[in-house]
Amino acid sequence: MANTKIKGIHYAHAAIVAKDFDKSLEFYKALGFTPYVTWGEGRGRIMLLDIGDGSKIELFAKGGDEYAVNGKLLHLAFAVENVDDAKRLFDIGQVDLTRKIVNSVAGRS
Repeated sequence: MANTKIKGIHYAHAAIVAKDFDKSLEFYKALGFTPYVTWGEGRGRIMLLDIGDGSKIELFAKGGDEYAVNGKLLHLAFAVENVDDAKRLFDIGQVDLTRKIVNSVAGRS
């Protein structure tokens, strides 16, 4: 059934902070996920991995000892046809907003 409040909404990606980026990358590749786009270096390295159906996992390298070996969920993202229409739900108070809505492409704002 289609969402009647936000036209065209669909799952975009989940962001995961990795304690060990390379080990986590190996883990997700073993599951069949493929690198989609990468940016940054060292603890600032970020990679989007395609899980196989166009949905993505966004892997962040900045994790420390507080994160499990395969990561901690940082955020969940949705793609919409029109971000301004989606923002209106927040403006009229139907949805609480804890972080700003970002109009982004491939996970980059």
